[in-house]
Amino acid sequence: MRKLLLTISLIALVGCSTNTYPPNAPVPAGWTNNSGAATNDAVLQQRWWEQFNDPTLNQLIHTATAQNLDLKIATTRVRAARAQLDSVRASYLPNITGAGTVTRARGSSKVYPFVGGTGNLYDVEGDATWEFNIFSVTPAIEAANATIKSAQEDQNGVLLSLLGEVANNYIQLRLAQQSLALTDQTITAFQTALDLAAAREKAGLVSGLDAAQASAALETAKAQRPVIVAQITDAIRRIDVLLGQNPGMIDAQLSSAAPIPVANSPLLLATPAAVIANRPDVRGAEQTLRANNATKRVATAQYFPSLSLPAAFGWQARQAKDLFSGGSLLWSLTGGVTAPIFDFGRIQSDVDLADANAQAAFFTYQKTVQGALSDVETSLSDYLAAVNRAPQLARAVAADQTTLQLSQERYDRGLTNYLDVTTAQQALYNEQQVQLQNQSDMATRLVTLYKAMGGGWQGEGSTVPITPVPAVNTNTSNGAITAPLTVPVTPQPSAPVAPPSMPVWNAPAAPTDTRSNAPRVKTDSGKIVIE
Repeated sequence: MRKLLLTISLIALVGCSTNTYPPNAPVPAGWTNNSGAATNDAVLQQRWWEQFNDPTLNQLIHTATAQNLDLKIATTRVRAARAQLDSVRASYLPNITGAGTVTRARGSSKVYPFVGGTGNLYDVEGDATWEFNIFSVTPAIEAANATIKSAQEDQNGVLLSLLGEVANNYIQLRLAQQSLALTDQTITAFQTALDLAAAREKAGLVSGLDAAQASAALETAKAQRPVIVAQITDAIRRIDVLLGQNPGMIDAQLSSAAPIPVANSPLLLATPAAVIANRPDVRGAEQTLRANNATKRVATAQYFPSLSLPAAFGWQARQAKDLFSGGSLLWSLTGGVTAPIFDFGRIQSDVDLADANAQAAFFTYQKTVQGALSDVETSLSDYLAAVNRAPQLARAVAADQTTLQLSQERYDRGLTNYLDVTTAQQALYNEQQVQLQNQSDMATRLVTLYKAMGGGWQGEGSTVPITPVPAVNTNTSNGAITAPLTVPVTPQPSAPVAPPSMPVWNAPAAPTDTRSNAPRVKTDSGKIVIE
């Protein structure tokens, strides 16, 4: 008998730990295009939003992490997963119930206990039932633990997305506000030009064509303003939702224009291994794989015997005073073993289902790893493109300013018509808007890069070091990590990439006529400085 039980146990252990799928989740040593950026895995632990040196942004993120409703929903799901673990543990413990009754009855003279008379029967009983499959206890608890960890990683993922969304919407708000300021200055310049053209027409110096062209340029600029105002409102409303607040509660805080945030530190990249070890979606996919592997072991355990230990105990007496006396005690204990013999393939179907789910979880993990690496590569490429574009746009703005100045001088000398001036002014305005958009792109793409690397979700009080650990090299039976996935990374010798400072550009200049017989209109040209 002992040999039979030992054999069954060995078969169960082997069946529950079969290596079904070969590990296959390689991670490269470095990024394909880092343009000499320094590598430092500690960047994932940093509060990257503080690099923008913007107290308003810091406050918004602090409020969002405390009040965002999506984050609160994710927290409740962690609580639900923990409750599920407690339920699983309790299901493998005895179930004890108790009951008490008082009976008064008349019985047959041929039947005990009343022997033809009327009497009372006091009965206090308890029942205990303990049924479990010893081979499923460990994997069931392991699956529940992995589910908790998966829910926690989902919560971390929500936090990571929240940080990026708050930062990106804040950057978009500042972009729209700067764009509105530039548009207003352009409108002022076009209005001054229209006044000048009307004055010159009244003096008989030019035809009405110049005034018509100036009026058209002015109205075109004015038509841009409602669109930009709506963009400002939309950005603030999105931030409202991210902060878990009703519309309008932060209007006073955000309505005043401020510069577009610019990071004040060099770009640091984490290694691919650290990214995979730190991204919540990858970590969550690994835990889901572990849970599915454990669930397969639970399904396989149905092939093996289950134990049942029902017990009953209590006290019974005809008089209440004798209820708990020594002779009133009664009890029973039964031990049993049940094992499947023929179930028409039900257990095998359960095993096949669990196996398919484990396979899907494994492939999902592989896909998540590849997606994480691709996210970083794409975000890095986009960020570097915006950085490399900045000096070219600065030169383009300078060239447009020169073109406007020369066009104005030629017009003042009567060498060209006013259409050249309005064309140059519109070109300068458009190029300045493109320059503003690129500065916003540098900020938002840097945020996206940090988000892609999985940085910042540890929270403001985190001191846990980020160490590249092997992120999954598993099989579908137990989800264990069996081999590292990385190779040593060679530090990059070149200098880190730092975002360029933005140039100062002039707002469109108001045209003036320098001839002695023309009315003079003088305006002060404003400047927008992007810090």
